[in-house]
Amino acid sequence: MTQASAGKMSDEASKQARAELVAAYCVSKFDQAPDAAAQLASLKKTESWQRSDFIDKGGWTKVPGQDKPVDGAADLCAQQLMVSAPAKQNGT
Repeated sequence: MTQASAGKMSDEASKQARAELVAAYCVSKFDQAPDAAAQLASLKKTESWQRSDFIDKGGWTKVPGQDKPVDGAADLCAQQLMVSAPAKQNGT
């Protein structure tokens, strides 16, 4: 493996890790919102290709000290919320 390839792999891993960290923050922030149940219902009604925009516009991926959302975090957050949605509706 070349140094350039290793650097590229390291950069990608770093970006993925940041996205995963912010997605976890996003899910927590989303769940703590006073209108979380209504927002989750709205998210579920949103087309899958628009869910990351819904999450970004809701401000759940906004991390203090950051001007812009982290790439990929909104997609991961929406996916995690959709996976956990049935459990939340059942009260688990």
